[in-house]
Amino acid sequence: MNNRIHTPASLERELMIESGYRCAVCKTPSPLEIDHIIEYSIVKENSFENMIVLCSNCHSRKSSGNDPREINRISLKKIKDNLMMLNGRYTDLEKRLLSEFKKSLDANPNSMPYLDINITNYIFFKYLIDDGYLNYHVLKSGIMISDSDENSLNHDQIRLFLSESGKEFLLKLSM
Repeated sequence: MNNRIHTPASLERELMIESGYRCAVCKTPSPLEIDHIIEYSIVKENSFENMIVLCSNCHSRKSSGNDPREINRISLKKIKDNLMMLNGRYTDLEKRLLSEFKKSLDANPNSMPYLDINITNYIFFKYLIDDGYLNYHVLKSGIMISDSDENSLNHDQIRLFLSESGKEFLLKLSM
């Protein structure tokens, strides 16, 4: 008797959208399967965080060992984390910044791309900073004085630049 809970179509759709309707490992467009990173027999649930889209070839290559050359639970978890970060955690603006930094790295892998912004825009890149992919330095400070002193604004500039982990992350991505 099979007591396995059916995966809802809405969950399957979310997983397919997350992977771009391709295998999360090799990017093959078909045939695709939805797999549990930690086996269903252990977790006994269908959760977005524990499921990933694989082609039938990569699914058949999945191993329970710890060999880093195998498609195993450890590697699938890392691939899933990357997918979730790119597709769920980051805003479109953050993804566009990553895309521009990726172009710079592709053109010159030894470069350290950066962007100078007004400090008030810091919040738009906070997840990338919090996740350790971007670092920043305060560049300069100045005062803008308007007609009334009560409307004076501080205009600090910060330089956003890739951290080493951000650089490694982008070099592994195919954007």
